[in-house]
Amino acid sequence: MRSWISFLTAILFALFMNIGGNPVNWAAVFALTFAITIALGRPAGADLSALGFIYAAFIAAGAHWPVSRYAPVLAFIAIALIIPFMRRGITGWLRPGRPDRAALAGSALIAVLSLLGLYLWWRFSNANLLPFAERIRPGEGVALCGAVFALLNAFSEEAVWRGAVMEGLDEFFGPGWASIILQGIGFGMLHVHGVPTGYTGAALATAYGIALGWIRRRTGSISLSFAVHVLADGMIFFFLIRAIGYSVPLF
Repeated sequence: MRSWISFLTAILFALFMNIGGNPVNWAAVFALTFAITIALGRPAGADLSALGFIYAAFIAAGAHWPVSRYAPVLAFIAIALIIPFMRRGITGWLRPGRPDRAALAGSALIAVLSLLGLYLWWRFSNANLLPFAERIRPGEGVALCGAVFALLNAFSEEAVWRGAVMEGLDEFFGPGWASIILQGIGFGMLHVHGVPTGYTGAALATAYGIALGWIRRRTGSISLSFAVHVLADGMIFFFLIRAIGYSVPLF
C-alpha cells in the first residue's frame, strides 16, 4: 500500500530545506507527521519526520553553520540506530551495499563527468564564492580541513537525500525512477544558494543528484554514492580556498 504520509513528509522536508521559515512551526509539523507515520507503521516516513524535527530544533536553538548543517544528521542517525522502529528505515541505505560491475563503471563515469562539469562551471561562471569561502578558514591545516569538509558534507547530503528522503519517497512510489528524480530535484534546488550556485548550479546539482540516486538504487546503499560525492566536494573545497586567496593549483 502506498504511504501518502511518507510522500507528504518528503515534500514538506524538501520545502523546509529550500525555503526555510519559522523553525518552531516546522518542528511542530514534523512532530505531527512523526506521530502519524508511527501510527501507520511507516519507518521511512518516521525517520524523515524525525530528521526534519531535529534540523528544525537545532535552528530554533540558534545553531549556525557548520553545526546546523551537520550535527542534525549525526544526531538523527544516532537516535535512529537506538530506536528499533526507526532503525528499520535506515539500516538498508546505511549498510555497505554490493555494487556490481555496472554500478562501479557508472560511478566512475559519474565521478569523471561531475568533476569536469564542476571545473567548467567554476572556470566560466564567474560566480562569487567569497560568501561561502569566508566560512572556511583552514589556517595551516588546509589538507585536513579539506578532507573533513569533503567527508562530512558528502555524508550528510547522501544520508539526507539518497538516504532518508529517497527512502521516504520509496514508501509511496516504490523502487522506481520517480523517487530518484524527485530527490534529485530537491537536492538540486538546495544549490540555488549553495555551491555550485545559482540556477545553473541548481541544474547541475539536480542532474548530479539523480545520478547519485541511480548509484544508490543500483547498490541498495549510499556507500558508493558517498565515495563519488566526496570527490566533488573535495573539488568544491579547492574552489572555496582559492576564493579566499590560497594559492592551490588546480589545472
